Amino acid sequence: MTVVILSLSLLASLTITGMLIWYVRQLLQRVWGLSENMDEVFDILKEYSKHIEMVYGMETYHGDSVIENLLKHSQAVDETLQAYIEAREIVQPPLEQEIDDTE
Repeated sequence: MTVVILSLSLLASLTITGMLIWYVRQLLQRVWGLSENMDEVFDILKEYSKHIEMVYGMETYHGDSVIENLLKHSQAVDETLQAYIEAREIVQPPLEQEIDDTE
């Protein structure tokens, strides 16, 4: 009787472990996909920020309060994104580091 109980417990444990491994793998794939999509968003926002700075530096718009506020807002968004980039690098190292590690 004890052998049957232990066998059933082992089978249940292995089944649950297998399901948990599958679930964690699915979660990691989703996080990885999200991380890759975030790279594109970061690049687009950086280009936007550079464009705003360029427009603000033009003589026609220099000193315009609307563009100045837009530039400040763009910089605040950039600072917030930097925090997300740093958090993401914990999960996924930067591309340059991956290239250096493979050589």
